[in-house]
Amino acid sequence: MPAQLQTNPGDLPPEVPNIPAPQPEIEPVRSPEPEVTPIPDEPSTPEGPQGPEITPDPGIPETPQPMGAY
Repeated sequence: MPAQLQTNPGDLPPEVPNIPAPQPEIEPVRSPEPEVTPIPDEPSTPEGPQGPEITPDPGIPETPQPMGAY
């Protein structure tokens, strides 16, 4: 027991070594998702679900991106 505590300075208890492996994998996966979802939801939600008024705003910046990519 004391040997494990010495190897871990205290920030990582003997039970944590097994947890940090899956943690780093979940963090990066969740970070990009929340960042991408609010972007399309923000301009479309406040203005309304109608669409015609929103298309010119987000359509202008989005059109050059896909067109140039293809």
